[in-house]
Amino acid sequence: MRVSLLAQTILLALITFAQPTRPATHPADSLVDIKEVQRLMASDPDQALSLLEKVKEQKQTPQFKIDWVTYQIYATKRQYRLGIAFAKRALSNDSLNADTRKSRGYYLNMCKNLIFANDAIDDYEGELYYANEMLTKMTEFGYPEYEKHLPYSALANVQREIGDKEKAYKLKQKAIALIRQACRNAEEHNTGNAYPLLYLSQYYTETENWLMEDCDYEAALQTALEHQTAIAELEKRKGGNLPQGIPEPYVESIVCTEAGFIASCYQQLGRPEEEKKWFDKFRSSLIRKTRKGSTDRSVIIQ
Repeated sequence: MRVSLLAQTILLALITFAQPTRPATHPADSLVDIKEVQRLMASDPDQALSLLEKVKEQKQTPQFKIDWVTYQIYATKRQYRLGIAFAKRALSNDSLNADTRKSRGYYLNMCKNLIFANDAIDDYEGELYYANEMLTKMTEFGYPEYEKHLPYSALANVQREIGDKEKAYKLKQKAIALIRQACRNAEEHNTGNAYPLLYLSQYYTETENWLMEDCDYEAALQTALEHQTAIAELEKRKGGNLPQGIPEPYVESIVCTEAGFIASCYQQLGRPEEEKKWFDKFRSSLIRKTRKGSTDRSVIIQ
């Protein structure tokens, strides 16, 4: 799996952190709300699948919603190949082709899910298809340009995998420019939404890793130092739950990882004083992260 896979947890974050889990105890004759399934899926996906069967039996929930939640459960279990079939069926449902704002939102979210799922199984053709589909539909629906950062980032990832590094860098830089604009928009409108910052951090991380792989250590360093500005904003949101806050262990994980990355850049460039400074920061953040408990980045932006 590529670093971009971390993005998927943004979709699951509301389920994982913002929705409290409750015991799924339902008498045989009681109705089960599909939201109960969503609350349960992060902590017990197998039980969520079982509860979803009751939802199906009631025949009161639209099929595309059942398919969508089924995909989410399999994504939580990281059984993406199983989930893709349900995601595709949800996307083809006539309800999602209705010309309403809500149906458009469902359609685009399902495209996003399929981008992540195909990324997870290294199906670049599938990822390319749904990235282009998402981009086309966002244009058709009249979405602002800055909201198109995700399909551009996905297209960049595919180009990287098929060997067109120059095109990959250009597309990733476009994604970064768009998500920066999204961050400014969120700040200007005081939405308190942390997701744009998470995406920005992710895109920086992907770019840094590419540059390091290509032995362009100076460019990797400069990108990582630029990334520090975004990390400073993430630290301001540390604590609480998404979308307003960001779980503290996750922020600490980013701080630690990036400090180690910058130290490595300085080592490659033969600058020991700066290397020591950032290695010390890496070591102290690692100790802090260990004491507080770590959170796998793939669990936050899966």
